[in-house]
Amino acid sequence: MKKIYLIIFITLLTGCTNYNDISNIAVVSSIGISVNGNNYNVYVKVLSSNQENEENIYTKTCTSIDECFNELSSELMKKLYLTHMDLLILSNNLSKENYNQIFNFFLNEKSSRGSFTTIIIEHIDNKILETNTTDIKNMLSLSLSTNGLTKDVTLTDIIKDILNYKISYIPFIENKNTITVKGYKTIYDENKILTSEESLAINIIKNNIKTFQIMLDKNVYKLEQCYTINKIHNNNIEINFYCKYYGNNKSDKNNLENYLTKIITSFTQNNKNNYFKYLLYKYEKNNNDDIKYKVNIDIDYKQNIGGEIFE
Repeated sequence: MKKIYLIIFITLLTGCTNYNDISNIAVVSSIGISVNGNNYNVYVKVLSSNQENEENIYTKTCTSIDECFNELSSELMKKLYLTHMDLLILSNNLSKENYNQIFNFFLNEKSSRGSFTTIIIEHIDNKILETNTTDIKNMLSLSLSTNGLTKDVTLTDIIKDILNYKISYIPFIENKNTITVKGYKTIYDENKILTSEESLAINIIKNNIKTFQIMLDKNVYKLEQCYTINKIHNNNIEINFYCKYYGNNKSDKNNLENYLTKIITSFTQNNKNNYFKYLLYKYEKNNNDDIKYKVNIDIDYKQNIGGEIFE
């Protein structure tokens, strides 16, 4: 059924009514890219034209991404078609120059839309390519709503961030024994894996979080209806974070506020990177290094007794 829908969609999209034209297209669903010295290792998952729902993974090692795709296209005797691509997996060892080449490849590829989920992983192999993209996207969504770690980002999001701020935050996934969302990795002008607290801080600053959980002293606290308002003026950045907390102990409110203030203040003091400088420049047209930060955390506590909420 998936194959039939795919053929119909491509036919409508391209205006082709000849199946022979469609049979010359290799539909790509996922791509993995790593580097080894001066060579690129490119993994391409292609929807099979022979059996329904079957996908094949091909690997090429070349001096450029274009070369790998041209060689694979020649071997398959088909044009690689990226419109339905839904996942890009990047290795952890890419340099700024590698990112430039990768971005340029997808920007120059006519069939690429840039709307696919993009992640960074320690080691790329066929096993991670075999993982269903929906499962990975669900993991990212769950990590944001439970512990505030990562947001699902697309290649278009990444390129916009780099153009505006010279830095982007990409979900970092560990794939040792199991596939685990660890947090963000910064790329481009900065190359750093963030801790879970740093990842939470950037999601708060960027207003990515609506609901999440915090574990303090082995207790789990759930915060809801969260939002962030950032005020920027005269080299001052004021971060205001608001949430509702339904609990049994009002002292938890102070503990939560102190904890969140600490991790956000620590992040801004230790990571005065290009993201904040360009954010300030965007609003004030002033790229002064002397940036001051103020963090305000306001948690609205509601008492929860026997399932009832009391003001």
